[in-house]
Amino acid sequence: MDYGRLNDQKLWARVVEGDDKAFEFVYRAHAKKLYVYGYRFTRDSSIIDDAIQEVFISLWSSRLRIDISKSLSHYIFSSYRRLIIKKINEEQFCESIDDPNIMLDFHHYMQGVLEETNITDFEGGKTISALEKLPSRQKEAIYLRYIEELPYESISDIMGVQIPYIYNLIFKGLKTLKENVNISRLAKIIILLLLSIFH
Repeated sequence: MDYGRLNDQKLWARVVEGDDKAFEFVYRAHAKKLYVYGYRFTRDSSIIDDAIQEVFISLWSSRLRIDISKSLSHYIFSSYRRLIIKKINEEQFCESIDDPNIMLDFHHYMQGVLEETNITDFEGGKTISALEKLPSRQKEAIYLRYIEELPYESISDIMGVQIPYIYNLIFKGLKTLKENVNISRLAKIIILLLLSIFH
């Protein structure tokens, strides 16, 4: 069966019925994205890996009680964000997760995307550099909106802030990128991200 053709409700219905192949598809579709997203909070790969595993263990064991009312990605990212914050707080890390200097490590992920979309090393390096200069919350909002393609309402829920604040974060982030990256190249990158990353 081609699980990629199923919408979230039908895919989740298969998982609820105990279809382990459908569950594996959900895991494969989200695990790498969650790992990248985890760098928003910590550089400790063991915490990131543990949080990903716990989210999916909980998802499977609680599947009969979970109602996916919005989207599967929204539910998984919300659960993951809460869990990784809890794990970091339990470990009593000295860096704050809200510290604007914590960088979401787009470098390896974005380098792969830029290579796939035939953007040159010079352009790619400049783009990654511009992304890494953005404040943490702006990068998180842009990542969830343009890479994960989540709606503003879901991003608002995941990040725990009001929708107008999300609009503001994304607007400011894109404005900064526009000032640091050639406008035609920025448009090309965003369009290619939206069209080709997950196809």
